[in-house]
Amino acid sequence: MPLQSRASDILQSRVFGHVVRWTIVLALWTLLISMAIGRFGISNYIQLRENADTLAHENMLLSIENQLIEERIEELKSSPAARSQFLQEEFGLVQPHQRVVHFRKLPQHPSPPRSTLESRPQVAQKHDQMF
Repeated sequence: MPLQSRASDILQSRVFGHVVRWTIVLALWTLLISMAIGRFGISNYIQLRENADTLAHENMLLSIENQLIEERIEELKSSPAARSQFLQEEFGLVQPHQRVVHFRKLPQHPSPPRSTLESRPQVAQKHDQMF
């Protein structure tokens, strides 16, 4: 019996009550913090929702692009003129009656550095002062 009374005294003591209370409070705070910043937390959920919205938008754009490409393919399959024009533009197809002239690209001369353009008026002023 004394063992039972001692166990009930421990359970009823103030120290044990404080320890249990602070353990529960600490566990709840840990749970709340992990929900806020953890791997499965709210911030990660918000970021995943933004990624999902971005991917949905990109998926819609790619679907539209695929539809346009499929229409272009059907046009090229059905129209010999469109097919011929496409081959000429993309692959340089030349018909037997056509002449092709290739032009060389002229090298682009870079403009003079900005510092020499800005220094010219100063040189002219010094030259005018000398005479």
